[in-house]
Amino acid sequence: MTSSLVRVRSLACALTVVVGAACGSASTASSPFLPSIEAVTNQEFELAVGQTAALGSPAVTVRFDTVTADSRCPIDAICVWAGDAALRFTVLVGEGTPRSVELHSFTEPKLVTEGGATVELLRVTPATDSRKAITLTDYRARLIVRSGS
Repeated sequence: MTSSLVRVRSLACALTVVVGAACGSASTASSPFLPSIEAVTNQEFELAVGQTAALGSPAVTVRFDTVTADSRCPIDAICVWAGDAALRFTVLVGEGTPRSVELHSFTEPKLVTEGGATVELLRVTPATDSRKAITLTDYRARLIVRSGS
């Protein structure tokens, strides 16, 4: 009985590794390389999914990781409320620890303060349209990083 359980667990672990590797290689192969940009504190900048911005003073990097939800009202519809897009970013200030944060286009939180720097999501594009799906590579986040000092 114990050897059967060990074989089942070993098979489950092997399957997990194979499936994980297949998923990882597929997503990496289809992701275009996006160069990092240099941005300036207190000035708006735009990022695509997978793109990173580096700011000099204070030393901040912001990476647009993904869109976790998008319920914004389509431009060709009449809605009761504007809806909301939730975007995940990785923020690193100075030599600190990178922090994963989720910012929203309509609901809170729209901004996060980390190590004296405030990262604020200003806008998400493109607008939604019920006649056309938005692919992950189409999304853009308009941000501003403000220094607390």
